[in-house]
Amino acid sequence: AFLLPMNGVLLARQPASLRLFAEWELDDYANDSLYDIRRRERRALLTTLGLVFSQTLADNEKDGEVILHAIFQWTDADSNTRDRELGEPFSYEKTLAGVQLEWRF
Repeated sequence: AFLLPMNGVLLARQPASLRLFAEWELDDYANDSLYDIRRRERRALLTTLGLVFSQTLADNEKDGEVILHAIFQWTDADSNTRDRELGEPFSYEKTLAGVQLEWRF
């Protein structure tokens, strides 16, 4: 993960940050795949890229700290499995986006 600190992006004098991350996962299954036209062992490579923007909205001793997080994540799953129609049933792309409100007290 890579963290890029910023100040006052949404609110002046409040800390903000941008976190970038990348993850790779290699899956190697031991059994032959019944879906695969050649009955090969299934292998998959998952690549995930994302970013999280965080901005402190409030920070005081009485009410605690409130942080807004904007989250974006993209995943690409690539598998060697091919079905009879030469489709790729275990290969896909997925995009997630969301907002999270964190309250620390």
